[in-house]
Amino acid sequence: MGAGSRHRSVARQHRSSSSFNTLSRSTFALRLHDRRLQPIPQAYYLVRAGDARYRGRADGDGWLEERIPLSADECTVYWSVPREGDAAPATEEDFEFTTQVYLRIDDSDRDEALRRRLHNAGFSYEPGDEDAKRGAVMAFQMARSDQGLEPTGDADDTTHDVLKRLHDEADLGPEEAEEGG
Repeated sequence: MGAGSRHRSVARQHRSSSSFNTLSRSTFALRLHDRRLQPIPQAYYLVRAGDARYRGRADGDGWLEERIPLSADECTVYWSVPREGDAAPATEEDFEFTTQVYLRIDDSDRDEALRRRLHNAGFSYEPGDEDAKRGAVMAFQMARSDQGLEPTGDADDTTHDVLKRLHDEADLGPEEAEEGG
């Protein structure tokens, strides 16, 4: 879906490591889905993290994996369904789908950590919009009732704990959760 559209993406926790040239990098992985929330095998993608650009194809299960600078706070990912005979999209505008992914989540700011994790899981809201926050929390709770969550809309300790665990273990796929808003 285009910019601003509803979609779901799943980011695996990013792990840090150092390369031989002493530039710190982190492994970033994301499962790419279509409008029906089905993984897209071999999807073309472009990851933009700061000034860096990474192009490639997802694996057979729809996962992309790139090593990006640790200094990146967020990245933008563009992707498209591969079609017979099509070349890789040339520009960002040529891709079918786009999403912003938060790479750094600071648990010392509980509200912002909640917002970023919910955003990465497909349940976005703007900071300060308490009604939208309550709706996003409730949608997440409903989608993950299998984790013992009650759909109250309250960001209680249990909701925080379940979201953190599932997000950080990259277990927020569409086969377990419905598309949120």
